[in-house]
Amino acid sequence: MSACLHDALTVVIEVVNHSKSNSLRDHLFREFCKQNGEKFGRIVLHTEVRWLSKGNYLERFIVLWESFVSFLADTQLGAKLLANKCDVFYLSDIFEKFNSLKKQLHENNSDLISSKSAIATFLRKLQMYKNNIRRRAFEQFPCLACVNSDFARLYCEYLENIHEDMQTRVSDLLGMDIPIWVSIPFEVNVAEIDKSLHEPLNEIQSDEIMHAKLKDEKYNIWKTNDV
Repeated sequence: MSACLHDALTVVIEVVNHSKSNSLRDHLFREFCKQNGEKFGRIVLHTEVRWLSKGNYLERFIVLWESFVSFLADTQLGAKLLANKCDVFYLSDIFEKFNSLKKQLHENNSDLISSKSAIATFLRKLQMYKNNIRRRAFEQFPCLACVNSDFARLYCEYLENIHEDMQTRVSDLLGMDIPIWVSIPFEVNVAEIDKSLHEPLNEIQSDEIMHAKLKDEKYNIWKTNDV
């Protein structure tokens, strides 16, 4: 992460910690939220940047943006927050996409095959995001679209850095060869695969019960004891 984006997250930490530093400030901030018609007036206290990427923390912070700005009006911290508005809104969007990928990878039925597919798809999306932001098309970044951003080049560089870093980190997974009989065991031509697999694959293809189970998209036959 670039220094300026890291600084933006640090400002978010300072703002949240300031608003909850004592019971009086916490109470006053909740009153601000009520006056602004916010659906909620509390936000989790965080003290480290790495935690900001978890859950929907920044998304909630953006929802309460106007309340934070009003609460910190005419203060140095409030000025720092406004100065980092574009970066905070951009990070809220990109973290939401990271969290969506994380949920896919942590699903109960997730395996190496689905993980490879999810990450490969995400890498292609990163390239699309970069190209769109370069053209100032913010359809995939609704928070950033709400502000007049002059930092498109910076965000494109960040997306490119993410893309390169992820490719390095998961190169073993992306380079993993998945035999076609693993993906479509009931449709592959047995004669076209390794001879040592002919007999067991023929047995699976002849198993009508197992074939019926595979029709359920949530069912993975390779995770069952009988297979």
